[in-house]
Amino acid sequence: MKKSVYSLVLSDEIIDAIDLLAYKNGTSRSGMINRILANYVSYKTPEMRLGEIFKSIENILCVGDEFQILAPPSDTMLNLRSALTYKYNPTVRYSVQLYKTAGNEGIGELRVSMRTQNESLIAGVQGFYRAWVEIEKEYLGDIEYKIERDRFFRKIYYKREDGIPADKIISDYIKVFDKAMKEYFRRIDNPEDAKAAVRKIYADNFVRG
Repeated sequence: MKKSVYSLVLSDEIIDAIDLLAYKNGTSRSGMINRILANYVSYKTPEMRLGEIFKSIENILCVGDEFQILAPPSDTMLNLRSALTYKYNPTVRYSVQLYKTAGNEGIGELRVSMRTQNESLIAGVQGFYRAWVEIEKEYLGDIEYKIERDRFFRKIYYKREDGIPADKIISDYIKVFDKAMKEYFRRIDNPEDAKAAVRKIYADNFVRG
């Protein structure tokens, strides 16, 4: 959506209220004013559309205790965390970034990180990432991903014609990914058994027929 710079004369009190509202919603002053005006004229901006997706993801994933929202989502980013039952009780962070304009490059990106300096934990999570990618490639072919120490990046694609809402696709992927990671670490002393468990979880949830 094209944007331009406009000169407006507004009262300081209104701007103060807008700034506070913008802070609470994790957006800028301009973004907040844009949202208020869009609501007034019944126009749905890309930011509002992404906000609805994030809210739906939050409602799906944060029903129980598995996931927690780290902070109110910004216009394009949602951050969650999940606890991993393992040494030192590490926390897994999930960041969903969605593009305002989707194209051939996908609708966004999932970023997973553990933020640890423990080398054995990093080795373990890398083992899981590699197992997950190997299994995905078997079923999906080429996928866009990247592994950097304790971090995993995965491009998110969405086909409207499939009839499945984007929020459900993203939520299901995170939920299954998290479940598979926890099962992998429960069996980490037996890598082959751990990988087989991940494969079963993936197939049970994503493979049809």
